[in-house]
Amino acid sequence: MRIPRLPEALPAGRGVSVISLPFLLLIPAFATAADREDPASSLPIPARILDAISVVGSPGRAAGTVGSLDTLGRAELDGQNQAYDDIHRVLLRIAGINITEEDGFGRRPNIGMRGVGTERSAGITVMEDGVLAAPAPYAAPAAYYFPVTGRMAGIEVRKGSSQIRFGPRTGGGALNFRSTPIPPRRSLRLSTVAGGDDMKKIHGSYGDGTRRLSWLFESYVAGNSGFKSLDGGGNTGFDLADYIGKVKWRTSTGNRVYQEITFKAGYTGETSYETYLGLTEDDFIRSPFRRYAASGRDVLDADHSSLLLRHHAAFSKTFDLTTTVYRNDFRRNWYKLDKVLGTKIADIVADPGGYAAEYDLLTGGASSDDALSVKANARDYYAEGVETIGAAHFFAGRTWHDVTAGVRLHRDEEDRLQYTDLYRMEGGGEMTLTRPGIPGEKGGGDNRVNGAGAAAFFVEDRIVAGNWSITPGLRFEHIRMERKQYAEGDPDREVAPQSFRNTTDVLIPGMGINYRWAEEIHTFAGVHRGFSPPGPGAADDTRPETSINYELGGRYDHRETSARLTFFFNRYENLLGKDTYSSGGDGSGDLHNAGRVDSYGLEASLAFRAGREAAPGGVSVPVRIAYTLSAARFRNSFESDYAPWGRVEEGDFLPYLPVHQASAGIGVESSSWRIDLFTTFATAMRTEAGHGNVPPAGMTDVRFVTDLTGEYNLNRFSRAFVSVTNLADRVYRAATRPAGARPGLPRRFFAGIKIDI
Repeated sequence: MRIPRLPEALPAGRGVSVISLPFLLLIPAFATAADREDPASSLPIPARILDAISVVGSPGRAAGTVGSLDTLGRAELDGQNQAYDDIHRVLLRIAGINITEEDGFGRRPNIGMRGVGTERSAGITVMEDGVLAAPAPYAAPAAYYFPVTGRMAGIEVRKGSSQIRFGPRTGGGALNFRSTPIPPRRSLRLSTVAGGDDMKKIHGSYGDGTRRLSWLFESYVAGNSGFKSLDGGGNTGFDLADYIGKVKWRTSTGNRVYQEITFKAGYTGETSYETYLGLTEDDFIRSPFRRYAASGRDVLDADHSSLLLRHHAAFSKTFDLTTTVYRNDFRRNWYKLDKVLGTKIADIVADPGGYAAEYDLLTGGASSDDALSVKANARDYYAEGVETIGAAHFFAGRTWHDVTAGVRLHRDEEDRLQYTDLYRMEGGGEMTLTRPGIPGEKGGGDNRVNGAGAAAFFVEDRIVAGNWSITPGLRFEHIRMERKQYAEGDPDREVAPQSFRNTTDVLIPGMGINYRWAEEIHTFAGVHRGFSPPGPGAADDTRPETSINYELGGRYDHRETSARLTFFFNRYENLLGKDTYSSGGDGSGDLHNAGRVDSYGLEASLAFRAGREAAPGGVSVPVRIAYTLSAARFRNSFESDYAPWGRVEEGDFLPYLPVHQASAGIGVESSSWRIDLFTTFATAMRTEAGHGNVPPAGMTDVRFVTDLTGEYNLNRFSRAFVSVTNLADRVYRAATRPAGARPGLPRRFFAGIKIDI
């Protein structure tokens, strides 16, 4: 794999010292401000680190944050007990999150916020511990790798005001996963689950610590045989193994400069027997969990490794610096049916009568040689960079300033060297290889490298004066992208490639205002610019996506009661859509502009706990409700090569965006047991842009799904639980892309034991 050079604007190879220099020069100015320090700024060291790596920050900072933000902590994630740990199911507890299901397990998440689209979560910024998590966040942001939700200690979502600190995609919002923290003393956690579809899961962590050194090792291993029935038999599930190791060293808190160094290494291996081939409408009605014989060879193999080195230095009570160096590598090969007798599978399932011969082969009919094309979408990715974030707190006259500034140098790459194998279908539905493909071959492969280098800088100042706080901020990104298109039939890349380059410089300003009516009540308003880079494609007319994002809202937090209400309006210019196989396209990866789009709506949530466990046997009732109203419409007419848009008329609605979406969770719990009921609802979504009445084939079904969990404490260290997903066993069409109708997860039973010592 060839590694592209950083853009000329980036000081390659200069390391942490170069990035830290601007902030080190500020130390004398802020290190002596302690005598006028606001008591709220005297944060403990863990909270100050959290402010640097979290999209929400410490509780003290979150209370005064401008914009919509939500968190799910370990207690909420652990209490849900979903055996599959589906990120879609988890995030539906939060208002303002849009999802499109795909495989029923959440292994290929499609997440969007405020109209940016859900396709492969490419329109939002996804992070783990503050580090970009997409395989190649600039060059190829589609999240074919996604952090393993089941091992996380917390999830944070920030919308509206996330644009300044978190890029490169700043239109919708930011999603950050907080991994299991290193324990200060010996700790053992273990969870085992078994259930339907041969489901097995073991999740364990063990760590220990001294005054100076602490460590953690964590593993998460899961697998099942799948809930779909493959013609002729076969596995339709997945196998997953995820391992994380962490080591942390720290100085004494009495040192003049407190320092922490954390090293984190991770590996994830996955095999998913998943396909892009869905069902025709008639077949879905008759047998929604069927899989056609021609998808029998479809499988995704993937490996992901990550390294992180983070240094935190607190120079005084009012100034600290956090520097992170990171590297992620991801390799995947999704081997899946692409065409039958030269016809795309999406066209066949959309019109099985018009493609009768091709449909017969899909369902196991005998064929001649080379009838079925199975494409190996083999790709290698890497992403690496270094980021320094400095925070300073000081008085200027009668106002208190909380200034955060950061610099990130980043580069990433996507390397495609694909090929297509040809098969014959035997009469019994068995596929036989008749011609193996050659990587990068003409007509059946893709031979190119997409690379990107970026330098980003941001500065944000929360200015507090009495009950008012104003937070202006500015982000600057310099992005250079390049595509090297090698000749078909040249897998060794001996011939010089065609090169396509583009450079983007963008300023992203924003401002928000927060007013504190009381300690528990805040209202806020903000206006921020959004941005997404155009990608390294060959299309010269593709422009960056920009937007102006407005929001107005309020929040209430008192003890165990919280309420949120936010109105938003996003005006997009040149909304981007990426051509992928998963969207029903040709898989070119090119970005397409959608012109002008208005996205608007409201997000509301309420959480409280009724009753107390004051006496043995006493019970409490936790309740959590979330509701989202959203709509997004095109403001111009155009024709697009991007499959979900096609021919668009002014006023058409965007696809895969439900107008109404809600979730409600209610529990009953005591000191020794608990029962939780969680329900999600979403109106049907159109699967292509348009307006007016839509035939069933152009819509998903209404989603109304209820999950039930019960838990009992066996002793002070262990708990047993049972869980039922989709309690009513509702069958619903979750999606129709990329090639036919796809069902949601049916009813399944699970049971397990959790140990925490």
